[in-house]
Amino acid sequence: MGKNLKGKEIYFETLPEAKNWLADARYEERHNLIVTSPNMTVDKWFEYWIENIVCDLAPNTKRNYQEHYKWNIQPVIGAICIADVKPMHCKAVFNRMETTYAGSTIPAGLYHNGNHVKISSYE
Repeated sequence: MGKNLKGKEIYFETLPEAKNWLADARYEERHNLIVTSPNMTVDKWFEYWIENIVCDLAPNTKRNYQEHYKWNIQPVIGAICIADVKPMHCKAVFNRMETTYAGSTIPAGLYHNGNHVKISSYE
C-alpha cells in the first residue's frame, strides 16, 4: 500500500471500523493530506513543516520563519499539542507580535480579523 499504511499495525473491534479506517487512510494518501498524531506539539509540527514542507525556500526566508517562530509563537504555544490549539491561542500570538512589531512590519501572510487569525504562505 502507500506510505500512510507502511509499518502500522492497528487493531479494531469490528470489521466496519477497520474498513472505515482503511478508507480514510486511502483518501489521505490519494489527496496527499498530512495527518498529525494526536500528541504532536506545535514545536514538532513546525520542525516537520520547516524541514519537509517548505524546505525549498530561500535561506533568508527560512531563517525569517524560524526567527518569527522562536520569538513569537514558540513561547506561547510551542509546547501545546497541535490538536489543542484554539483561536484564543492564535490571538495571544498575534497580540504578542503586535506589541513587538510596528503595525506595518508584522510578517506578510499573517492577518487578523476579529477573532480569527489567518496565516497564509506564498509558495
